[in-house]
Amino acid sequence: MADERQSKQEKSDNPREPMRGGGQAVVSLCKVSESGLVFWSRHRFDLAAELQVRVRTDVLPRHLRLGLKSDEAGWATVRGFVVECRAIRRPGGAAVFRVSLVLDAALLAPARLTGAHPPLFRGGRTGRLFGLN
Repeated sequence: MADERQSKQEKSDNPREPMRGGGQAVVSLCKVSESGLVFWSRHRFDLAAELQVRVRTDVLPRHLRLGLKSDEAGWATVRGFVVECRAIRRPGGAAVFRVSLVLDAALLAPARLTGAHPPLFRGGRTGRLFGLN
């Protein structure tokens, strides 16, 4: 997501200590989905932590690129929330964290209806939604 030309300042040398505000780290992008990113990090992040990530806009799905202001090199800063941070040992033996980040652009985007959605709750004999049964 970031390249070698960008700053490699890091808040902590201890990979088990969670990052606190202001730290920067270069991470490796694993996967891009319709709603977020998955990346490898040497640092653990708390669940629900808010992160800002600088990413090439061309790797994001089209609906997540809307409204982003990228620089002349095609990089933009996106914001998201950590929904998973799992410790994993990579094949080379390195201990890293696999971080899943849901982007706020996906949370704020209007829902795309792709068919019938099951109701959240059905009650009683009649099967009415949230009604007296």
